[in-house]
Amino acid sequence: MLFKSKVLITLMLILFLQFFASAQKYRGGLFDIGLAIGAANYSGDLSQKNINIPFTRPMIGIYGRKSLSPYFQWRIQASYAQLAADDAKSKNYKQRNINFKTDLIELNSTIEFNFLKYGINSSSKELDFTSYVFLGLGAFYFNPKAVYNDQEISLRDLRTENKSYARVQPAIPYGIGIKFSKTRRFELGFEIGMRKLMTDYLDDVSGNYPNYNQLEADRGLASARASHPQVYNGNLPANPGQNRGDNHLTDYYMFTNITLSFRFVKRDACPY
Repeated sequence: MLFKSKVLITLMLILFLQFFASAQKYRGGLFDIGLAIGAANYSGDLSQKNINIPFTRPMIGIYGRKSLSPYFQWRIQASYAQLAADDAKSKNYKQRNINFKTDLIELNSTIEFNFLKYGINSSSKELDFTSYVFLGLGAFYFNPKAVYNDQEISLRDLRTENKSYARVQPAIPYGIGIKFSKTRRFELGFEIGMRKLMTDYLDDVSGNYPNYNQLEADRGLASARASHPQVYNGNLPANPGQNRGDNHLTDYYMFTNITLSFRFVKRDACPY
């Protein structure tokens, strides 16, 4: 999986560089760069609802976009976000006492489909707003950590469920949005994007509790405690094989953001 993720990242970087290098070959109005600012949310084994409002965290992204036609646009975006959750805020899982947080870096390539014939140049006969959907391919870097006794712990290397996973994972971004372009050079938008993941360890939780004593013998006390963090509150370790998470539900995250882009348009922009 790690090899596949590295290949995926390499291919996307090549596409990203090729995208910007070729942008100047197209006539004015076909290329824009933008900024996405908003909120990131996580859903998984530590969230009790699809949108975990108390743990909403910031996200920011930069993107480049090329118009392929009035209906299709190709976009490449790099984003940074934070994700977090904590059983201490849960009504049902306080005793489990698991928490996590992670910085997340994402690179994706998507195709946007405009439902209306969207204007590229101010002299065109197309509309200056449209709703749209998008779908693509991406990859993200994450490194889940927890805090116990005011000490930050990196969870992946402790193998809390006797499982290993790569810090770089593929993702499938998809979502909906709306955009407005009342001027030739600026565009304002709003979008909601989901990420379908191929891992259930975004939060370092997925399956069952391993044997506490065996984990301590194999990987040390820190690993055993991070796997059974209820012991930090004076409780006994869970029984081996007891559910620690739910591997039937894959983790995912979402971005809700406002977009603002600047379009490169020649003074003598060519109408259709």
